[in-house]
Amino acid sequence: MPSFIFYDGLGYIYIDLTNFTKTLEECHTEVDKWIHELIHMLLRKSLPPEFKHTIFEKFYSIGEYANLSKEEQHMTGSWLIPG
Repeated sequence: MPSFIFYDGLGYIYIDLTNFTKTLEECHTEVDKWIHELIHMLLRKSLPPEFKHTIFEKFYSIGEYANLSKEEQHMTGSWLIPG
């Protein structure tokens, strides 16, 4: 099957998360912070203090909501997810 360029500005970046070994203190860019949290979110019981009042707060709220059963989601509605 021949290949062709669908859109010149479209590309893919693959990140091997097993090779990402930075600690939270070593994460200085937003990309580093996102990768770090994607790896460690399931291991945390709460949002790290340095992420309060950032987009990560909403990220964690969505994760908490998604972790509820369908019945619990229906009972809480969407109030758990900040707008």
